Amino acid sequence: MWRPNIVNTLHDRTPVRHGADPATSVCDSYGRSHDHDNLFVIEFRAEFFNLFNAPQFANPGNNVALPASLGVVSRTVVVPRIIQLAAKYRV
Repeated sequence: MWRPNIVNTLHDRTPVRHGADPATSVCDSYGRSHDHDNLFVIEFRAEFFNLFNAPQFANPGNNVALPASLGVVSRTVVVPRIIQLAAKYRV
């Protein structure tokens, strides 16, 4: 089970400082604001696999018994483009 690291910050790429001391940080390690009770953090994430989707075609059909498929390229050999979007609301 994943647990947040209380000692280090959870958001290394944001300008907001996270920590237990309200004098030196804006949010605690769970993303809750020290100053405002109803201010929470929403994270957005986008992951791309094979983003530019350069096709690599399979070999053409070579079955002489089926003339309709002879020389026809009907598939690719790489996985398709996969895009995953996620939003996380932390209370």
